[in-house]
Amino acid sequence: MNQDDYYNSHRARLDTLIGENVEFYASLKRAKDSWNTDHAAQPTENFLAHLEDVYGIRMSVSQKMSGVDTGYQIADEKKYMMFVLKYLNNAQV
Repeated sequence: MNQDDYYNSHRARLDTLIGENVEFYASLKRAKDSWNTDHAAQPTENFLAHLEDVYGIRMSVSQKMSGVDTGYQIADEKKYMMFVLKYLNNAQV
């Protein structure tokens, strides 16, 4: 496989960046896109707070990685189930 094969599709590119959790991170992007319709001018940290408050998913910003860490914790299982039903259940990449 040559290097260009990794980028034949969006899913293939995500696979090279984040590994097996492609559907989860694609779902996070859909959640962020939905949130951005009302909060486009707000920083990522506000989205992360919203993510934890509404969907029970705790993520953090890493200075070392210059962005959001790829790891996450489920802080509230009931709220997380709403995320699964709304975004992850219909995962399309």
